[in-house]
Amino acid sequence: MAHKPSRAAPTRYQHHRPRETKGFPEAEMYEELLQDRDPRNHILPVELLDAETRPILLMPWLSEFYVLQLYKWRTSDFLKLFLQIVEGVEYLHDHNITHGDICHGNVVAATERDAQGHPEIQPGRVYIIDLETVRRIPAPPGVQLALPLPQAQFRPPIEDMSQLDPYSWDVYCLGRLFGMCTGDERSPYSYTHIIDGLLATSGDAWVYVDAVPQPGERAKPSPSRYACSVY
Repeated sequence: MAHKPSRAAPTRYQHHRPRETKGFPEAEMYEELLQDRDPRNHILPVELLDAETRPILLMPWLSEFYVLQLYKWRTSDFLKLFLQIVEGVEYLHDHNITHGDICHGNVVAATERDAQGHPEIQPGRVYIIDLETVRRIPAPPGVQLALPLPQAQFRPPIEDMSQLDPYSWDVYCLGRLFGMCTGDERSPYSYTHIIDGLLATSGDAWVYVDAVPQPGERAKPSPSRYACSVY
């Protein structure tokens, strides 16, 4: 059970060990990973609250990864941001842990505003959330055999595929996320749609890309929280 407070609600990130975490894998995994101060650890800091019957995870409300991407939309800046996601997944794999659902909804980023009131949040840093599908794998990468696929946002590369090496599945999801950010025409947040939005305007200082255009149509500027400036 996880709750996201508003930006006005500060979080101290003190780990209050719940009376009973056994049987709640997500809480157990958060508690374990947040004790490791490895700089490659990109798991979002949360507060584990003591509860009568089950642990409660309290986490800060950060921006979607795309927001930070569009604030720094040069290719080199985007690659540096995406490398943080790769680094976080690599850290998990080095500990024989797989995430299972790397996707746009499970990656957040901290802006200067997001970090206010949250001392352990670093502006410009990318964090991985949602550990419901996280698994500890018996064998390391390159050795582990196929396991049943978890329920995830991305579909398998082959229809009716039900098993895959879990480390390879994480890498596949990373590739799909990268494709969404850089050129997948089904994503309104990709560079393809941003450029289409720029070409569809005439001299505006800001371009807002909101909806996915139909085939043959250009993205239409419309009010949205996702924006990129025209230099």
